[in-house]
Amino acid sequence: FGSSAALAAANLYIGCRRRSRRGMFGTCCCVAEKSTTVTVGRSPATDESSQAKEVEEKADATLDGTLKGDEGVFAAVLSSNSAGQWLGMIVEQFASEALFIAKVDDDDATVVGQYNARSLPGRKLSAGDYIISIDGLTGDAAIERLSNTARVEIVAKRPKPYNITVRKNSLPLGLVLKYDKLGSSLYIKAVEEGGAMMAANVDVEAGDRVIAVNGKTGSPPILMDELKSSDVLDLRISRP
Repeated sequence: FGSSAALAAANLYIGCRRRSRRGMFGTCCCVAEKSTTVTVGRSPATDESSQAKEVEEKADATLDGTLKGDEGVFAAVLSSNSAGQWLGMIVEQFASEALFIAKVDDDDATVVGQYNARSLPGRKLSAGDYIISIDGLTGDAAIERLSNTARVEIVAKRPKPYNITVRKNSLPLGLVLKYDKLGSSLYIKAVEEGGAMMAANVDVEAGDRVIAVNGKTGSPPILMDELKSSDVLDLRISRP
């Protein structure tokens, strides 16, 4: 994250929006399109983090009625205490409806690290969580708000992971995938007719993510290699 030279180029600084675009194309079993993964810098803080718990309780009370019934949904307040403070998470943005937290840096020098340190276990932000909205915004507008505002209220949601098994049987896998090398998942853009996934009649749909293949996790190239090299695929799927 902010302290890593390898990831420094992917960070957004206040007033300077830079994005890492490192999409790659798959070969035999699926197609990967260009995508965006970002880490975000922060501006000077405007309120004290000690107030955050009270604010989060108030934010919970204002959750949209459709979200209140989901025990995996919670509000969180992130606030920066210094100019240029690292956010402390990598966010994958492939769809307007939700952002995916690919990685979290719990270092107490980061915004997310400080938030997690003061929050109860059930409210900590973790890799694999989804961000439904930021100050009521989604998509590019949410990323813009996150990178240019000292204090934001986010609505986060725990993932709903499950496992499926697919045999390719000489068929193409039949998934259109989007990913970024800095991420940790493969975003399913579409399930195509005539592929092994459709033939297996499993519960997979556009918007889901592949987070493990045959027990392997890690960067998208690792997941892609396993998808291409194995005929029998045990997939761990994440759904918002």
